[in-house]
Parts: sequence; C-alpha cells; structure tokens
Amino acid sequence: MAFLLKKENQQKIDILNYLELSPSQTASIKQISEDLLLSTFIIKKALTQVSEDLSTHHIFGLKLIESQKKITFTSDGSDSILTLKWIYLKQSTLFLLLDGFFKEEYSTLESFSKKYFLSLPTAYLLKVELEKHLQHFNLSISSELTLEGQEKTLRFFMFNVYFHYFNSLELPFSKDLINLVENFINNLSFATGFSYSATQRLKLHYFLLVTFQRLYHGQTLTKNESLVSFNSIQLQLKKTIFSFFDQTTSLTTKENELETSFLISFLYSENLIPNLSSTAALSFIHSASEATVQLTSLFLNALKKMFDISIEMPNYTYLQKELNRIHYKYLNFNEPLATPPFQFNTSFLKENYPDFFIFIDDFTQKNLILLHETDTLYYDYLFTLIKYIPLSLLTHPIYVCVDFSRGKSYNHFIATNIKSFKFLNIVIEKRISDNTNLYLSDFKPTGLTLDFILWKNPPLPSDWEHFGNKIIELKNNER
Repeated sequence: MAFLLKKENQQKIDILNYLELSPSQTASIKQISEDLLLSTFIIKKALTQVSEDLSTHHIFGLKLIESQKKITFTSDGSDSILTLKWIYLKQSTLFLLLDGFFKEEYSTLESFSKKYFLSLPTAYLLKVELEKHLQHFNLSISSELTLEGQEKTLRFFMFNVYFHYFNSLELPFSKDLINLVENFINNLSFATGFSYSATQRLKLHYFLLVTFQRLYHGQTLTKNESLVSFNSIQLQLKKTIFSFFDQTTSLTTKENELETSFLISFLYSENLIPNLSSTAALSFIHSASEATVQLTSLFLNALKKMFDISIEMPNYTYLQKELNRIHYKYLNFNEPLATPPFQFNTSFLKENYPDFFIFIDDFTQKNLILLHETDTLYYDYLFTLIKYIPLSLLTHPIYVCVDFSRGKSYNHFIATNIKSFKFLNIVIEKRISDNTNLYLSDFKPTGLTLDFILWKNPPLPSDWEHFGNKIIELKNNER
C-alpha cells in the first residue's frame, strides 16, 4: 500500500516507524541512513518537514527531539503515526484517482484533472502509474475509468486501503451510505443481542461501505467467488443479513445468497460473529473449507510433537476453534500484498516465548511459505499460542525467594507485583529451598551459593529491569 503515498511522504513514515521501533524510540541519523538506505540529506529534510507537518496540523501529541546527534520520537499517547498517514494519503493525487475510479466519479480524465488543477498529461501519467501498481493485485482500469477485476479481490483491496489509512479518523463515503451501513450494523447487533466494540464496528463499517458502494453500481459477486454454500450455513444471523440486502438493494435471490454467504465468511474470518459456540464454529468450517480443517489438523499434530499437547489439554477446543478461524482467513482473505505488513518489536516476545518462535518458524517454512504473505499469520499464531497454551507445558518455573528486611507485608507487596508478570512463570517462595533459583532482598546474603539480586526500597525501574533480565537468563539456562 506504500505506493499510494508520495515518495517523500512515504519516506517520512518509514523514518517515524523506524524510530518508533528503536530502543527508547531513539536513533542516530547514521543508523537510520544505513538501515533504511536513505541519504543523510533526505533524512534531515524529512525530519524537518515532519516537525512542520505536526505543527501545521496541530498534532501536539507527537514530537521529534534532536540531542547529541540522535533523534528521539516521543508520543504522549494522544495521537499516532496513523494521523500523518491519513493526512499524507489525502494529499496523494494517486489515491484521489483510485478513490474516484472506485466510486465511478469520472467519465473522463479531463474531469479529474480539472477538479484537482492538473494538466491532462499529468493526469494521464498518474493513470498509467496506477495501472502498473494495480496489476500486482490482478486489478485493472476499464475504458470507462472504473476498477475491474475479481470482485472479491477488488473489494478486499479497497477495504484495506480505507481501513488502514482512514481508520477512525474519517469515513470517506457519502452520508447516505454511512447511514445505511450504520442501520445494518444496528440490525446485526439487535438480532444477536451483541454490542460490537468501537474497532469492531469500524471494521464492519468499512467492509460494508465498500460492499454497498459496489452493489449500488451494479457490481455483484459471481458464483465462482462463493466461499461457502448459502444452504449449508446454519447460523441465525443469515436471515437478518439476507433480509437487509433484500430490503435495501435490487439483488436477485441468487445474488443475495452469494452476498450473504460472502459477508458471513468475512464476519467469521474477522471474529465478528458474536457468541459463536465451538460446535457451531466447527460445523461452519467443515461446510465451508476442508482445506482449513486439514491445515489446522496439520498444525495441531506438529504442536503435539513439539510440546506434547493433547486433546485433554485445558482450552484445546478453543485453540482448535481459533486456529480454524485463522486458517480460514489466511486461505480466503489474504490477498497478496493487500494488507500492510505487521510491524512489531519482537525482542520482548522472543526472549519470553522462544519456543513458540522456533515452532512457528519451522511450521510456516515447511507448510505455508509458498502460499501467501505470512507476516500477519505469524503473529496470529504467536498470540493464539500465548493465549491458549499453559506456560507449564513449555518451561520449568523459576523459583524466587522474596526476603526483604521490611517484613511480611512488604514481601507480600513485592511478591504481588512479581506475580503480575504471569508470562515469566515465576513461583514465589518465602524462604530458600532446594528449588530456589534466585534470592531477592535488600540485604546482601552471606554464604549463599545461588544467584541473588539486591533491590532498593522501594525498587527503582532499573531494579525491575535487572530482575527481568536475570529471570530471562535463568530461563535460558534451564532449557
């Protein structure tokens, strides 16, 4: 999706993303230059322009601070890089052209060029550039200046553009369409007795806005794009969706069935079907995609070999249900290059869940690498395993003896805070035992042969950091 922004604006975003993922959100210009392959001149110019952009658009929650030849990117939590991406997108004539073609607003390039005060040759070059990029998604531009391609691919492509760039900042559609979609979502909520969260509603909004935009221009799904048979769907909300399409569109019964099935497939893939039982989910996936069932079975068998998990494991049914959803989404809604890469600082997770990383790397390389992009899938796997697989199956606990001079209540206070780090799998002890791996106190012990750490009273952030590093070291030694 980066192609939609002007080159200089995308470079600004790349630099900010780099700083955001750097330790303490700080890096030298030299570091940025070497890692992003940008000249120091371009970086300095971009940083100056970003500061100006933040001021111009009254984005006071983000700041760039230069000190001792290093740049720090700070945020007070009231704003994010997404706001700048949204601003930069709306400045992009390439996006404006794509948006206009999707909404079928222009019958000639001349009307587009006049609206945005561009010369006709410039508008023509923009069209050529857009066509080149759309080819990567198997999409094209018709002679009538509308988007063409497989309907499923086209909708999902535009959904990703709007959702990831506009997010909660703006719904760039007509008021009538927005009201229609809001009514649809309210109907779904009423029928299911479920209240969607703000981000869930937003995702629904964009997908439905794209859907109705296409339907109102006569663009419907074809039979070969159907992901699941309408008659095989045994979910209560099917009737609600079919009825709403019937009341608000001129779709034929067959077209309505295809649209209803497709929307339910999307809702399932995004975890937007409320109160879906494991039994109902399993029934749906068996009728919708045997390939999904097979991939989940393959994953669970590999998991069993590495971690010795069994069907009797607590949460096994929920793990299977979530893996089915993840694989269904991966196989059916993972258009190549359509979704922006998932950016994440993995150092913390790799230190605390190294076994999961090893397993996921091995599984994806052996089974999935040739199918699609796997970045998003990788982290879907990771967070699912963290949620459903008990740490006791992966590592031995680390025994920590908490023994401060301030007494029992203070020891309880420290122990309670340590226990909040559940991912570390720590067992607190009141006195040293044969199991003890680490002794934690404010007094230096005498004659002690095991590891110990001395803390201030109360502990400083540096004490907690040292403690965390020591636990990771001990866990690595245990492996």
